[in-house]
Amino acid sequence: MSNKTHPVVGILECGRFSDEMVSTHGTYSTLYASMLGDDVFDYATFEVHKGARPTIEDADAWMVSGSRNGAYEDHDWIPPLEDLLRAAYAAKQPIVGVCFGHQILAQALGGTVEKFKGGWQIGQTDYTLEGPFKDLNQDSANLLAFHQDQVIDLPKDAQVVGSASHCKYAALQYGNQALSIQPHPEFDDVLVTDLLDERGHLFPSDNVTRARQSLGDKLDNPSVALVLRNFILQALEQHAA
Repeated sequence: MSNKTHPVVGILECGRFSDEMVSTHGTYSTLYASMLGDDVFDYATFEVHKGARPTIEDADAWMVSGSRNGAYEDHDWIPPLEDLLRAAYAAKQPIVGVCFGHQILAQALGGTVEKFKGGWQIGQTDYTLEGPFKDLNQDSANLLAFHQDQVIDLPKDAQVVGSASHCKYAALQYGNQALSIQPHPEFDDVLVTDLLDERGHLFPSDNVTRARQSLGDKLDNPSVALVLRNFILQALEQHAA
């Protein structure tokens, strides 16, 4: 456990934006720290996609980031990441995964991730959320999606707590210990617009057009971020009891 003032959330960076994007928007670590707040957590960043190999002694809880890579791809850093997630899960450390983090956690715990035959989902998307998200006091949440890969087979411990028309398993809960979501509550419209400006040529033009047209409505990022924050805090309290 941490000797710092607050519990340490280890941010497992599974990818990095371009230097231009980082200069404007920051890294996954800065986005997550801003999302969760600095009043109850300290943060430690581990660039696992560059070979960092943290152990469960390095943090009290874990946040697993997005990535351009697929969970099923053959990269040297993916098996050690899965080993860490399984070890953290066995040690009852809280884990939160977002997008790729959602997928790699499911894969590490026995699920299956594949490219969605329906193609890419990019832009503002309406999600039906339940379970720990019931505290939102609303039937759905508007969040930003940026993915083609999806969880298609569930791990045995997973409970579906979120879905969308294009994504059956958009949020998964693993008891009181782990929670993962496919969309990005750390993204805003400006970040997605800049990603599309930079990388839009990689996607089908109709996807890019629909994504740009979807932007502009109010996002439910703050309320979803609060759910993720509270989930980590409650899981830490239960583990310490």
